[in-house]
Amino acid sequence: MNYTVGIDLGSTTTKAVVLGEDGTALGRGITNSRSNYDVACQVALSEALTNTRFSLIAGEFLALAVSLEHLAATFKNEKAQLLADTLDQANTKFLENNKNPARKVGQIDNRGSHFYLAMYWAEALAAQTKDKDLAARFAKVAQQLQENEAKINDELIGAQGKPQDIGGYYMPDPVKTEKAMRPSATLNAIVNSIA
Repeated sequence: MNYTVGIDLGSTTTKAVVLGEDGTALGRGITNSRSNYDVACQVALSEALTNTRFSLIAGEFLALAVSLEHLAATFKNEKAQLLADTLDQANTKFLENNKNPARKVGQIDNRGSHFYLAMYWAEALAAQTKDKDLAARFAKVAQQLQENEAKINDELIGAQGKPQDIGGYYMPDPVKTEKAMRPSATLNAIVNSIA
């Protein structure tokens, strides 16, 4: 991926922006200029690049919706279109509520962002009226996710900041890896009940 970086070095603050190939702002960073302009530029740029990585997660969610739309159009699949439409609604709510991963321990990470997308998607599926079976199937899921939001967040955030034993780098143990990547027993039980 090609990108362009712009830095505005001022006497008080230094700002950086990362632009995509189409000129869209992907990430921003700002810091006090201090008396060391080189450090200020490095800090602002680092913030902007970190912000870019986090904003691209939402891009993955948007790309999934577009993939479902393509599947629906190519194969005349109404259910795929319904999934795309409700995922669009979930993505909108995700972005409006700024559920991107935070950069500090004790705030939501990628796992938390995925939880919120799942909850918003379940809500949209439960609220739609085109497929009553699908609405009924996800009404309970949406309700359980909403009712357990604080508990799930506590479980996900509680797993942060500690070393994780996944049984090795090149050949991780699947059971240990799943435990590390899916630390919320509450969320796991809700998701496993969907099938």
